[in-house]
Amino acid sequence: MRHTTYDKTAHLATTLVALLFGAAGFAESLDGLGTTVVHITGSDYAYTGPDTVPAGFASVTFTNAGGEPHHVQIARLNDGITPEQVLQALRQDPGAALALVELVGGVGVIMPGQSQTAVMDLSRPGTYIELCLVPDADGVPHLAHGMTRFFEVTAASGEIVEPDIDADLVVRMVDFGYDLPAEVSAGRQVWEVVNDGPQPHEMALMKVADGYDADDVMAYLQSGGEGGPPPAIPVGGAQVIADGRSNFVELDLTPGLYVALCYVPDPATGRPHLALGMVTTFVVRD
Repeated sequence: MRHTTYDKTAHLATTLVALLFGAAGFAESLDGLGTTVVHITGSDYAYTGPDTVPAGFASVTFTNAGGEPHHVQIARLNDGITPEQVLQALRQDPGAALALVELVGGVGVIMPGQSQTAVMDLSRPGTYIELCLVPDADGVPHLAHGMTRFFEVTAASGEIVEPDIDADLVVRMVDFGYDLPAEVSAGRQVWEVVNDGPQPHEMALMKVADGYDADDVMAYLQSGGEGGPPPAIPVGGAQVIADGRSNFVELDLTPGLYVALCYVPDPATGRPHLALGMVTTFVVRD
């Protein structure tokens, strides 16, 4: 989610709202793991959630209660950095602001009325920020409308134990690609998304509409949204995580063609990782 350039391509890729499918409640198979359960709700344009969370592994369920697509990116402020410094930097340059934090993950873009859960490592006490970099219809990121919120991770009361999650699939992200099979089974499942870096990466997921393919999606994005209805919609995934980190995400996949891609910009070229080859397709079958 380090979307440092808010051009029409990034905007369209995160606001493909023409098609909706049923929302699922993503809390069952990641419950009871010894993680702290955290509920975050996003609206147009704000978050609500707990002000403090004990250090450890957290099952973060994000619900989009707004009328627009939203995600939640979670990051820890670097030691010595204040919320005021981060907010000021966000107003000036969101990309530069994210250099003041460590990206720990989150839930990718979901449509209004949907929820999704991600398990992430919040073991380091400190100040954390939730933010939405999805742009509005004018290309202005939601964070500029106030969609940011801080919370504190407090010291753990006991030993922190990593949860034993039996992932159905492990997806590894590298510069610039995904280690992801060509076919996966439909239904509820948990994926572990690992960043093998060295750059920060995300796994944004979109479902391609019937009658379209991945080439149609890329052509639509490159065209600036010209030429008809959007060929795909966002269906969540894992928000940006730093090198060496991972998130577990719970998905409920219906049959069809999907695209996984990364919008994080490459520091050397300024181009999004998807333009450097970090985009792939997979088919979900019954």
